[in-house]
Amino acid sequence: MSSNLTLPKLPILLALATVFCAVSTWANGSSTEICQKPPVAGYDSVDCLSEGLAVVIRSTFERPYFYHKHGYIDTSGQIVVPLQYDKARSFQEGLAAVATSRPLANIVILYKWGFINKNGEIIAPLQYENVGSFSEGLARVEKNSNSGFINQTGEEVISLQYSQASSFSEGVASVQKGDKWGFINRAGEIVIPIQYDYANSFSEGLALVEKAGKYGFINKQGDEIIPLQYGYATSFSEGLAIVSMTEYYPSSEDNYGFIDKKGDFVIPEKYDHAYSFDNGVARVVKGDKWSLIDPSGNRVTSTKYSAIESFNEGLARVEKDDRFGFINRSGYEVIPVEYDYMESFDQGLVIVTREEKEGVINNTGKVIAPVQFDHISYTADGIIHVSQADKHGFIDRSGTVISPLQYDEASVFIDGLARVKKDGKYGFIDRTGNAVIPLQYEDALDFSEGLAAVTKNGKSGFINTTGAIIIPLQYDDAWHFDKGVAQVVKENKVGLINTLGQVLIPFEYDYIDTFKEGLAPAQKEGLWGFINAKNKIVVPLKYDKVEHFTSGMTLVTKNAQVGLVDKLGKEIVPVQFNDLKFLDLTYINFLDEALTGATTFKLEDEQGNPITVADNKTNFLEDSLWYFEGDITNVTQDAQLGYLENDIAIIPQNQGAIKPFSKGIILVKKEGSIFYIKAEVS
Repeated sequence: MSSNLTLPKLPILLALATVFCAVSTWANGSSTEICQKPPVAGYDSVDCLSEGLAVVIRSTFERPYFYHKHGYIDTSGQIVVPLQYDKARSFQEGLAAVATSRPLANIVILYKWGFINKNGEIIAPLQYENVGSFSEGLARVEKNSNSGFINQTGEEVISLQYSQASSFSEGVASVQKGDKWGFINRAGEIVIPIQYDYANSFSEGLALVEKAGKYGFINKQGDEIIPLQYGYATSFSEGLAIVSMTEYYPSSEDNYGFIDKKGDFVIPEKYDHAYSFDNGVARVVKGDKWSLIDPSGNRVTSTKYSAIESFNEGLARVEKDDRFGFINRSGYEVIPVEYDYMESFDQGLVIVTREEKEGVINNTGKVIAPVQFDHISYTADGIIHVSQADKHGFIDRSGTVISPLQYDEASVFIDGLARVKKDGKYGFIDRTGNAVIPLQYEDALDFSEGLAAVTKNGKSGFINTTGAIIIPLQYDDAWHFDKGVAQVVKENKVGLINTLGQVLIPFEYDYIDTFKEGLAPAQKEGLWGFINAKNKIVVPLKYDKVEHFTSGMTLVTKNAQVGLVDKLGKEIVPVQFNDLKFLDLTYINFLDEALTGATTFKLEDEQGNPITVADNKTNFLEDSLWYFEGDITNVTQDAQLGYLENDIAIIPQNQGAIKPFSKGIILVKKEGSIFYIKAEVS
């Protein structure tokens, strides 16, 4: 497509006054709710709204890791909870689970979970290994591999005494103690004895339970309503449950059917596999063909597909003869099975691919963008970005052209503006396609915190969304604002300024990284250290390399040797080791008797009792092996435990039980030997 060819102005087929249109009408007259997202761009991900707030994610690079920071925005797209968490889930019953993390052995990330309210206030401290969402006023929490429940004030109202637990449903929760399951009420009282090999949550008045490999259903009094006689079963959904008289995934065929709450077969055992009913239909498999059936067992789909995926926004992706399409719950092909690939529906739109070209179709099957573009993407603000032959343009969700394919570069819309480039010059257009900030700059960055860095005649400064120059174009280079601070360059030296243009850190460094835990890595004359916000050097600028602070410590490198430095600049582990890894595995302390060159240490338990002496010469066979956290391996032989790291015994296999490692324990490698020391952090 030539650069002056405009997009066809397709008719408006889906009335979208705002991106919050929540109901779409199908060919058969039924309706379904679609995901609602705030009208924003500039995030890596925007989740669906839940209780008026949506999770947003933005990636950030803090050497040596990429982090995905999570926060929450409201229906207008305004940030309500800053992007400061490493994990975040949707709000349920007024509270949301969030987590922070830290690296473990430079390989895995450990998360600590808690809960916040809609004001961002921490209600339950971030101290749990895992949590469930709030249900019926309580949330499951897990610590030290034990589960219990907290209430909406963060109080542990049911002690952490269970090995596993489900969320509360219909007033009760299934819990596991030892290897048996039962049920408790919201007061923590056992209401159905802990006697089952497995117990699922209550659904529609009945709970699926298992004993000795046989499944059945009980009521809330613990009465066996449907005998434990099935080799496989699922919970009830819409009055029916899937069962099989043989075990799950048996070798024979025709094993899955549906029973009612009396235990009578409503749909005979004739399917090779089946999925629960959802809004009046169920997916079933016979041989290698998939179909939809109704609650009477009648086939809804006229075509038998090679795959039918679960429904999303009222549609299910189907496959036949290596081609894809979408059907609704009536079996009607809303989008014909004729595309090479299709993504999932998102806010009523789906990107489709045919012969390596992309297009967009809405949830009524109407074409929004014809299948002719090299690449298409869209964000929660409802703007679709299209490109072909290295030219970029925009259309809206109805298919109306916002801007034809005319730009050499184009970014997403942020603060209502998109950065574009044409004929070597940058500017910004609004959502109607008007160049509200003329294309006059040699370089430009996207807006961040209301300001965008721009360059003209070789000098950089900052403009606001009206195009007014807020910080004069006087710098050799400039970066985005982050938390009110931006890096700028003058005469080949880096400094920091605020949004008023005031100099916070003078122009005296080769490089300054972002602040974390109140300190920023800074480089001068090729050497690194740390400065605080007042430009005081806290960690001397004498290292070849530094990392960001983690839990009050930073890894530093000098002459290919590594060590640890605290936030006061003290070397708490001397810079003399070949390698070093952090661990966070709880409760064993290591006593360092001879740090330099040592490979043998005394071990103590949490009460200070001696455990054993570990060295790197102990060897043993691995009768059984499984991976722990990080690259630590737990091995068992003759019922004795030990730990390996890179096939070297760091704890001999002569302990009946060993508790995991504690925060502050560091794995050190020197001259080919691997051992552990305990770092004392002030």
